[in-house]
Amino acid sequence: MATSPIPAPVGAAPDQSNPGPGGGFPSPAPAQSDDRGAQLLKILLGVVSSLRVVAQQVPAATSKVRQINDLVAQVIGDVKSSGPPPETQAPPV
Repeated sequence: MATSPIPAPVGAAPDQSNPGPGGGFPSPAPAQSDDRGAQLLKILLGVVSSLRVVAQQVPAATSKVRQINDLVAQVIGDVKSSGPPPETQAPPV
């Protein structure tokens, strides 16, 4: 049985007539990013930064700010775990 080159997928760009080094063609769909999760993390990090300023300006509030920071850290963990599942890696060829 003679081996023949893998044909390019339908609609592939002209410069992608050969498979890549792994033996396959690049995926036509780019990886999806979680913009909502990134935005929420940015907001939460801003909250932590603001609370640090409060603790520096009002030393009596430092213990309460630490408690809030601990709760915000838990919320950050919830945000990270609630994102879309990561894309699985293709098996080796």
